[in-house]
Amino acid sequence: MTASLHASCVETLKAWPAPTSEQEALRRRFLDVLEASDEAWSRDNAEAHLTASSLICSEDGSQVVLVFHTGLGRWLQSGGHIEATDASLADAALREAREETGLSSLDIKPEPIQLDRHIVRHHAEDASTYHLDVRFLIIADPDEEPVAESPETPAEWFRTDALPQVDESVRLLVLTAQEYLQYEI
Repeated sequence: MTASLHASCVETLKAWPAPTSEQEALRRRFLDVLEASDEAWSRDNAEAHLTASSLICSEDGSQVVLVFHTGLGRWLQSGGHIEATDASLADAALREAREETGLSSLDIKPEPIQLDRHIVRHHAEDASTYHLDVRFLIIADPDEEPVAESPETPAEWFRTDALPQVDESVRLLVLTAQEYLQYEI
């Protein structure tokens, strides 16, 4: 992680007012990882590294874009690994959203809306890594159709009252985004 990217990650997480005690515990854990490594984003950090994702929503929160993750066999928010060229966590989330959905009219909210820590198993290596995911909200026009990065990873708009089968983490992210949008209005 470049020094400025590292500083930006620390600044973002220090400034974020965690809405619950569970989110505060994650925020502190993420900051501990950043304190322990100047390259906390790097995949070379086998135990844990930061990632950035976003839930792409319509302005009223009634629709979201999800991307099908072939390896996991389920629909997820857009996101992935932070690159050394990203200026911030929000930039990484926005880059991933553009890459995975092809949407061009994306308005990212500058502060995270949620943190998540999940394990990723690497079957080929018989190992696992924790992803420390910093999640953002992006507003997009639901009339703009996503263009998938590849046929194996389709991206689609879904009504929030008719989501495909998603895991609890995605369901909670959708609810958090809707609460954020109601508060913002």
